[in-house]
Amino acid sequence: MGTVEMMSKMQELKEIRAELEALEAQEAALVDELKAEMLSRGVSELKAGMHKAMWTKYTMHRFDTKAFRSENEELYGKYEVEVEASRFTLK
Repeated sequence: MGTVEMMSKMQELKEIRAELEALEAQEAALVDELKAEMLSRGVSELKAGMHKAMWTKYTMHRFDTKAFRSENEELYGKYEVEVEASRFTLK
């Protein structure tokens, strides 16, 4: 792949990422509007035609790694594993 083709592909990727970011902002705005409507109606479910939106609360249990590590550093170190990862960035 030549330099011109790489530049073109990188520019295209930047444009697609910008479009995705704009779409995500639109999505968040629509979700916020629907949540506000649900709050104003005092409901956790809205139906409109064949669509149904639900906003429900739930409880999760997560392991507090930070607290465990600070209180049991030696034990934490015993089970800590190194993981290799990679990251692609475009600037």
